[in-house]
Amino acid sequence: MTLIFIDVENLCLAYGTSDDRYTALSYVWGRPGEVAMLKTERHNFPLLHRSGSLDPHRPGSFPLPRTIRDAIAVTKELCVRYLWVDSLCIVQDDTASKMALIRAMDVVYSRAFITLVGLGTNADSPLFGVRSGTRLPVRTIRRCPSGSGYWMTGASPFQYHLSKYATRGWTFQEQALSHRRLIFALDQVIFECPMAWHFKEHREDPGKAAYSPSDYKWWIDSACLSGRPPVLDREGSFRDILEAYDRAVAEYSSRELTMPSDILNAFDGFAATFESGMGSAVGSPAYGLLEATVSYNILWYHEASSTPKR
Repeated sequence: MTLIFIDVENLCLAYGTSDDRYTALSYVWGRPGEVAMLKTERHNFPLLHRSGSLDPHRPGSFPLPRTIRDAIAVTKELCVRYLWVDSLCIVQDDTASKMALIRAMDVVYSRAFITLVGLGTNADSPLFGVRSGTRLPVRTIRRCPSGSGYWMTGASPFQYHLSKYATRGWTFQEQALSHRRLIFALDQVIFECPMAWHFKEHREDPGKAAYSPSDYKWWIDSACLSGRPPVLDREGSFRDILEAYDRAVAEYSSRELTMPSDILNAFDGFAATFESGMGSAVGSPAYGLLEATVSYNILWYHEASSTPKR
């Protein structure tokens, strides 16, 4: 599949394919107007292909939000040439190609070498720890006065689940479809793959950069990377896949979207993954429902504690 990438060596857009080695960025854009987002559109598309057009040190280059600048830096240190970012690697005002890519998010994220996850509140938040002064002081482990155990001060180790990122609709499938994730939280970096989690914490001065991609090189290179999205990595029956789909719909339905009209678009790639797992022809699922089980899928209801979105 043909894709547009950020070439982190030449700092410009470049064509490639889903077979190339690339990282993908999963992050929160922020509220409309909150961040000056650079977007690829027809009028600037040729200019963004010029070498150095995204170089912050080059006069006349296009300015990038901080999250994307940090993702470029991490991709370079991982010795990967290409980075996929939705705002720049989708031509935003080309409706036909945009919709085709939205329906192919299962390919984009499942084929990425690793997905970089930013837990900031918008696209101008840093990837915490990549640059100095962007992380919280480390936690301190102290022995309980009773001597019966230890307790920890500082930030919660579950920042991922408490973050704005974990509430957004678009990030749901990006997270679920990625084989390997490097998650940048306020006080630690977390590596995750279907086989394991690995936490990296530091004891040095909080003002220093807390993260070096070389710390994770072995973990990332040795982690499993199968040809199927992780949601289907485990062998299971048709019923197992259907139950996983049910859980996914319930979780996704609890998330927020800036544009309510995106509710089907932000689930299309995920639904296509389940269609493929059930042996159905991969196409555009009908309103998020699976072709093989439409009669079952429409038997849904709101729980008493939930608030209908429509």
